[in-house]
Amino acid sequence: MTKANLLSTACCVVIVLTGVSPAAAQNQTASAEHSGIADIIVTAQRRSQNLQNVPISVNAFNAEMVESRRISDVQSLATSVPSFSINALSKSRMNPALRGGSSSLSSAGAEQAVGLFIDDQYFGGPGDFEIDLFDVDRIEVMRGPQGTLFGRNTTGGNINVVTRRPSKEAEGKFEVTVGNYNALEARGYVSGPLSDTLFGYFAFTSRDRDGTSLNATTGHHLDDVNRTSFRGKLMWEAAPNLEITASVGYSRADEKEVPRDTIFTDVPFTNQDLIDIGFVPSPDRRVVHNAVDGQYKSRQWTANLRAEYSITNATIYSISTYRDFKSADEGMSLTGAPVPIYDFGESRPTKSFSQELRYASKYEGPFNWVGGLYYFYSNERRNLTPRYQFDENTYAGFVQSANFCPLQTALDSENSVVTPACVTSFPQLFAQGDSFAQERNRTTSYSVYADGSFDLLDGLTLLGGLRYTHDKKKFNGSTSGGPNFFWNPPVSSEIDPVTGIPFTGQILAGAKSWSKFTYRAGFQYKPTDQIMIYGTRSTGFRSGVFSAIDPAPGSQNIPVDPETALSHEIGVKSRLLDNRLQFNIAAFNVEYKNLQFFFTSPTGGITNNAGKARVRGVEVELVASVNDYLTLSASYSHQNGTSSGIPEDVGIVEGTPPQGTIPNSYMAAADFDYPLANGNSISAHVDLTRKDAYGLEFNDAPQFVSKTKALINASLSYKLASGFEISVWGQNLTNEDIKIYGNDFWFVYYDLATAIANPQVVTGTSQPRFAPPRTYGATLRYSF
Repeated sequence: MTKANLLSTACCVVIVLTGVSPAAAQNQTASAEHSGIADIIVTAQRRSQNLQNVPISVNAFNAEMVESRRISDVQSLATSVPSFSINALSKSRMNPALRGGSSSLSSAGAEQAVGLFIDDQYFGGPGDFEIDLFDVDRIEVMRGPQGTLFGRNTTGGNINVVTRRPSKEAEGKFEVTVGNYNALEARGYVSGPLSDTLFGYFAFTSRDRDGTSLNATTGHHLDDVNRTSFRGKLMWEAAPNLEITASVGYSRADEKEVPRDTIFTDVPFTNQDLIDIGFVPSPDRRVVHNAVDGQYKSRQWTANLRAEYSITNATIYSISTYRDFKSADEGMSLTGAPVPIYDFGESRPTKSFSQELRYASKYEGPFNWVGGLYYFYSNERRNLTPRYQFDENTYAGFVQSANFCPLQTALDSENSVVTPACVTSFPQLFAQGDSFAQERNRTTSYSVYADGSFDLLDGLTLLGGLRYTHDKKKFNGSTSGGPNFFWNPPVSSEIDPVTGIPFTGQILAGAKSWSKFTYRAGFQYKPTDQIMIYGTRSTGFRSGVFSAIDPAPGSQNIPVDPETALSHEIGVKSRLLDNRLQFNIAAFNVEYKNLQFFFTSPTGGITNNAGKARVRGVEVELVASVNDYLTLSASYSHQNGTSSGIPEDVGIVEGTPPQGTIPNSYMAAADFDYPLANGNSISAHVDLTRKDAYGLEFNDAPQFVSKTKALINASLSYKLASGFEISVWGQNLTNEDIKIYGNDFWFVYYDLATAIANPQVVTGTSQPRFAPPRTYGATLRYSF
């Protein structure tokens, strides 16, 4: 898209009121007592500020917005933040993306490009995002590199979740929900004083729902929900200037695995080149034929101790966090077949601790700043257990034999088929087998940071921040089990005298440290009280990582080095028409270097640094308070991504956008809140999301392409003055099959000759995973 087209699109967005993050917008619903758009207070810069005065691109959601949009987990945010997306191979592998900052790394110690912080506690691994978001006071989604103020550096952005604080007056809310797929939910909180100086808070959520996909092989439903969470807090006013808050949280999940659909090409199923797997896929995307149901289980304890000490013109914070998390995917099918062609299990136990000391000034002069020290430690393990069986008549069987069959005469390379001699001499290569990969990573990180502002002239403020981070990672790993060209490839040319095939298993170890300065510099200018113009240059990085899964013998001891991001952004935030119209626009350019990625293909995979990427774009946000009862909002995001310098053998075409780079996203919403004469009120919300086709992975394979044509969510509520409320709601009312991951396993079904003769075999065979279908229900609430 040219610059002229970009400007034209932005102008059209303004004219037709299609421009704000409906997320930030909906938080600003006007009340009957206050005409216009209400202010939103956020802590995106580690101090309480009006969102319109923050020189950062932020989508903000308050508690009411989270409730009306039914934002219950991180995946829910994808329909409310235009430039945000998630790919999810499984419940223990979720990879969020913002402005092209993304990751597909899954090894122990791998960190995502987008960080999740809940009450300043860091969640950043691929297994950390399958978590309930409840008890929420505010969610802030910060777009672009965050390299100064938050505990861990990120290249794509941050999701900052702030939960409710104990209140000094007794209050509470309880609700129960019923819905289709036998959904039953209960949640609530109660808060209030326990003494003159001690205040308590307790919140819980429980969700139960049948699976939304039928596994025709077992007769059971997959993708069900069965999870419970709670959080308790005590706040002690130890002195007039000292407040201490302690909290403990727990969550658990016990659910069936995610379904994998199977989509073949137009090649007839009777074709002899398609191996006999005993089924014909259903045209219904919610009916699958997985060999096993599988199971996902998780258990987590968290603890947080926060002390706030006020002194003259400043506040000093001490924040300590602890986390003990265990999750396990068991028997998840990747090929979606009724026989175990390729299934795997994956467990991820993690323990982490962080300590932060922070100083936030409240000077009356032109200069203010936030600074501090941060320490982080984590001990993470991953145990991967693939189960496989490669048919000798497929291309996967050929690759298996090419890697392990030592008989020169047992492989017909010219025709890419396995000869009978290899099958006879080494039947274990084509029998059902298990391979294993065990990983343990210990991360130790220290950082010091400072970020401040200086009012240089009337209305003109200079911005600057600097952070120094030192990371050290120690890694131990091993691979073992049967021969598997994906996960347990040959490690030498020597032959195992017992099996007669090349050695596979090995023990791995390594340690490395990285140090990095990251910074932010910029300005903000307020020509009037209603308009703010800002510009920033900021950097971020993702720490290095080791991996036990790599095809090159011995290369597992070589870590993947940090990935860096450099961002330039210029934007305008404004309130117009007597506070009834809000218009924000930001243009950005982000450059990523030393890209971290894990890429798989029929010949194996590679974990590596390679090449660079650039994402440019514009984000437009608009809110219109039509009257005291109706608020309209909209948003538009354009992202143009490209890459270069990727090695040819990886198979990524020059210019391929980074994963999660959505060319165009459109969102629109309406909120209506009307008070009745009897003290009751009626409220309604509806939102629409549309996203162009984009890649879920860093490649251009059609199996990994997702799009959203027109996803609609809506709710209607009737509130009684007595505190009761009844709501009816619907999610994905258009019942779209929105792909959140895809697999390309054509080579376990066909031989190479068939793929060459019928290109549609490669382009059309897919094993996708979809987001939930249409869901609807009713909720009864009581507040006091």
